Amino acid sequence: MKMSPLYSRLAAALDSAQMHERIQKQLKRCQGTDIDLQDFRITRVFPRSDNSFTIQYRMNVIGGKSDTARPLILCGHWLGEKLEWPEYIERNKEQVMRFDDLRLLVPIFPFDSELPAIRKLCVKGELPAIIEKSIKTELKTSGPSQILDYEILGYRLERRCVIRHRLGNSGKNSVNPKTFSIVTKIGRRSHIKDTEKVMALLEQAGFAGIGNNGLTVPVTYHIDLKNGLQISEWVPGETIHNLTGNKRFVPACETAALLLRKLHQVDASSLPIYGFNGELTRLNEKIRLISLIFPELASAFEAVFESIESSSRQLDDNFKGACVHRDFYDKQVLYSEKRSTMLDCDSLASGDAAQDCGNFIAHLMLRQIQEPVNAQNISEGIRAFKSAYGFTDTKSEKRLNWWQAAALLRLSFLYSLRPKWHGLTASLLKVAIADNEKNQTQMEGMNENYRS
Repeated sequence: MKMSPLYSRLAAALDSAQMHERIQKQLKRCQGTDIDLQDFRITRVFPRSDNSFTIQYRMNVIGGKSDTARPLILCGHWLGEKLEWPEYIERNKEQVMRFDDLRLLVPIFPFDSELPAIRKLCVKGELPAIIEKSIKTELKTSGPSQILDYEILGYRLERRCVIRHRLGNSGKNSVNPKTFSIVTKIGRRSHIKDTEKVMALLEQAGFAGIGNNGLTVPVTYHIDLKNGLQISEWVPGETIHNLTGNKRFVPACETAALLLRKLHQVDASSLPIYGFNGELTRLNEKIRLISLIFPELASAFEAVFESIESSSRQLDDNFKGACVHRDFYDKQVLYSEKRSTMLDCDSLASGDAAQDCGNFIAHLMLRQIQEPVNAQNISEGIRAFKSAYGFTDTKSEKRLNWWQAAALLRLSFLYSLRPKWHGLTASLLKVAIADNEKNQTQMEGMNENYRS
């Protein structure tokens, strides 16, 4: 797959070998020390609303103050041809790498112009004041709590950062000190405010903490709107994504279905509405963009979109709105035998319950393409998920298949931009259109039977 010449700068910014060398050289200059970047890779590429892109670079760093390899996530902002360079660069020249020929800037983590709290929380030692009060109040800890170490669980430039902090006492008088972990999510204040409302809704519905039939969300200890923080418990378990080759995968998929059934019963009357039209609008925007980037794939993307758009007119939209997650997939469930936990409930809406189920199954179909050796186990997991959720009528199953095809098209778009996986694009498009055409044929048969 070749990018259009109009996107040659983006293609260069997604060239792992080139960016490995250039980022390593710039980091040495900015930090004034000799370092070596190992296991350098480009893991995610996010389109932004202004047609620019966020590019996630992951690596391990050796050198500087430590000889031990330490993980590092950097997020670049590719500006495209029209956006102006942000003003904050001039005020923070030593914190931002600038590649003029690529129209790419890469802030040096933990600097983030929109999320300043990251710098205060990516530290070891004395507990920062912005979380000290909440920790001592909610967890009733005694003594001088400290950050013993931390781990970056996820990061997206100017949007959010998720950190696992391990807290305890490391003073000389501490013998076998007890430690505990928390998860700190840093985001835009408006987003954290919405999160506060959502978590309160889920707590009232019986999701918070141990118990609740083992179907939970993480307990929120504290929300700080001023600094854009959500501090939550660290929940044990493994993501379903990491169990695809394990015998626990099938029961984990069953539990995912039970989590969804419980979520879909929550009162959604206070939530924004999201439906077929909203999904089609977002898909259309993505198809227009990817067709410009990869002209050779334009007709394939457009054909799948037109098929999905056409079949949406035959769907029955006379259903009761459910509380939907909108981003429910295999990485959003931490599974264990006693407790399973749903993550990232920030975007709850009132919508079609089939959306979450279709999105979950579409991601498992993607895993089958990524991991052929585990394809059979994944198929069993899909069957177990559908059986445990229990779609009982044909109309809801048709909507499930439609959302599944729509999710596969969206995944085709996202993975076409990830260097490691863009070779999957054609396969994902084929699966998406095959699923939708099969669904459309079944719906036409239903309509014919009805007319008869």
